[in-house]
Amino acid sequence: MKNKFGMSRLVKTGCFGLLGMLLSIQASLADTAAKVYPAPFNHGDSESVRSYRPLIIVDPEIIDKADFSLRNTLSSILRKGEVVPENKAIEAFLGTLLSTFKEKKFKNPMNNDQLVDVDPIDGFMGIEAIEFLNPGSPYYLVPTAIVNRLDLADEDFQNCGEYRIVYSFGYDKNDIMLKKRGNIKHFSLIFEAQLGNPANSSGNAVDYKMRNNGCLQVANIWDGFKSLEEKEADKQKIADALSKFFYGSIGSRDSRAIHPNNLADLHGQIRGNVKAWNQQQKHDKWQLREWNVKNAKLVRSKPLLEYARSNNLDYSIEATTIKGSPIVEFYDNLGSSNNSDHEATKKLFQNKFVGVYFLNLIKSVQYETGKIDIIGRLGAPEKPIGPFFGKEFNDFDGISDPNKHDRVKFNESRNIGERVTSRIPQNLPNKMTMKKETVITMVQALSCAGCHGFSGKQPILHHEINDESEATKWPSHKNNVHITEPQLFHNVVTATVSPALSQYFLPFRKKGFDDFIANKKAPNIPQQLSAHPLNNSILATNILKLSQPGLESEIADERKQVLLQVENYRYRSRARGGAFVMNRRTH
Repeated sequence: MKNKFGMSRLVKTGCFGLLGMLLSIQASLADTAAKVYPAPFNHGDSESVRSYRPLIIVDPEIIDKADFSLRNTLSSILRKGEVVPENKAIEAFLGTLLSTFKEKKFKNPMNNDQLVDVDPIDGFMGIEAIEFLNPGSPYYLVPTAIVNRLDLADEDFQNCGEYRIVYSFGYDKNDIMLKKRGNIKHFSLIFEAQLGNPANSSGNAVDYKMRNNGCLQVANIWDGFKSLEEKEADKQKIADALSKFFYGSIGSRDSRAIHPNNLADLHGQIRGNVKAWNQQQKHDKWQLREWNVKNAKLVRSKPLLEYARSNNLDYSIEATTIKGSPIVEFYDNLGSSNNSDHEATKKLFQNKFVGVYFLNLIKSVQYETGKIDIIGRLGAPEKPIGPFFGKEFNDFDGISDPNKHDRVKFNESRNIGERVTSRIPQNLPNKMTMKKETVITMVQALSCAGCHGFSGKQPILHHEINDESEATKWPSHKNNVHITEPQLFHNVVTATVSPALSQYFLPFRKKGFDDFIANKKAPNIPQQLSAHPLNNSILATNILKLSQPGLESEIADERKQVLLQVENYRYRSRARGGAFVMNRRTH
C-alpha cells in the first residue's frame, strides 16, 4: 500500500474520538482529594443511570418511544418548515456520505488543495443507501445513544454545545446479520449538532448574562430527566421532551437541534467508525471518518456536486479532515518522499510540533505538583493545554489497525525525534518523567485512532509517589468503540459504554454540568464578549448568494474564497476557549 507520498505507508492515527478521551490534570494529591467527582456511570444501577440522564441516555425504552430513526434525522436536516422531504431525497442525501468511501484522494482546502490519500472501503461498493434505512436489512442502522455535550459550548455561549445521536448496527443474536453483511463488520454514525443559543434569536442586543441564561434554559431541560422515575409514563415524558428538542422546538421558535443551521456549512459535523475487511492487507481494519453537511452547490467534489444536482438536493454530505489528527508520515525523516509539496508541509509541521505542539503537551504536566489522573478532557477547566494541530496538517481518515507498526514512529526520526528528546524537561514535579516513547503515546492517545485502539492502557507519563514508580495510563475503549452496538446486558438489549467513558469522561462532564445547574453560571466567565472569528451573518449571506442556481461557473473564484472562509470559520471557532473547559475537543 502506498502512503501519502507514494511510499510504503504507515497506517495513520486520526482523531475520531466518537467521543474520544481527554486528560484532566489535578493540581496535587491534596487538591485531588478536595475535588469530588461523581461516582462512575454504572449501566446496572438504576440510580446511576438516572443521575447521568442529563448527559447520556442509552435506555432502549426511552429511545424507542421517540422516533430517533436515521430516516427521521436525515429528514429533519432536509426539512423546509413543515414540508417533509420525500424518501427518494432522503436516500440520495445519505448516498452522498456513502459515496465518499469510494474516493482514494481528497483535497485539503487549508493546504492549497494538496491531495491526501485515503483508504477506500470496498465493502460499501454496491450497497444502496436504502439498506441503512430499512428495518430488516443487514445494514439497518438503529439509534443507540443520545448524548448531551453542553461542555463544548464556547467561552461566551454563542452556542450551547453539541447534541448527538449515535447510530450503529442493531442487536444481532447469533451473528445472523453479521454473516449477511460480509466485509462490513461494524458501522456507526454520530450526528453532532451544534445548538445555537436560544437567546441569540431575540433580535435584541445580547449580553453575556442573557447568553448564559439561554444555555441554562437548555441545560434545565436535560437536568429535569434525572428526577423522573423508571415508570413507563415517565420514560414517555423523557422521550417526548427529547423528540421536541431534536426535531421540534425550544420555546416558541423552530430551534430543533437537527436543523441545517446546526449541522450544515458552519456548524456541527457527522463522524463515523467502520470495521471492514481489507482485501489487500488480509485483515479487518478500523477506519474513522468525519463529514460536514454542506450546501449542495458549494461542495468541493465535482462528482458530489453533479450527484447533488442530478438528485435535486439542497444539501450534501462531504468528507472533511479529522480534527487534531496530523498525517502520520509528517513525523518521518525529512527527505523520505519525492513529493516536494509534501516535504515542505512536513518540514513546517515538524517545526511547529517541536516549537508549539510539543511545548503545549509539556504544559499539561509542568505546572502541576501532583499525580496526573486521567479524567476526561485535555486540561483542567481553567487551564488550556494540549496540542492543537493546524488543520492544514490533518488527515481524512484515521486508521486504528492491529498491526503494531501502524503508528506514529518519530522515535526513529532523526529530524523530529532528536529535537523532542532534547526538549523534554528534567525538572517535572513529583519526580515525574517523560520519555520520547511516552510523548508518542500522548500524541497517539489524543487521536481517535489511538483512543479507539492501540493507546488503551499505554503509559503516557511516569511519576513517583513515596519513591514508588507508577505509570499513568490511557483508559480503555470497549472493542474499539466507546459506545457499543446493542447487546444483551442484564437481560436487556442495550448499548453500553467503555471504561474510559464510564469511569473518567462522563464523571468529569457530570461535575461541570451539575455545577452549572447549581451555580447558574459556567466556570469560565469572559471579561467581555469576544468578537466571533468571522462575521457569521455576512458569511451566511455569501453562502446563500453563491448557492443560487446557475451561478457556479460565473463565480468560481468567489466560490472558492467563500469555501475557504467556511473552513477558516470552523477551525478558528474550535480554537476559541470554552465556557466549561478552555481546550475544547470534539471527542
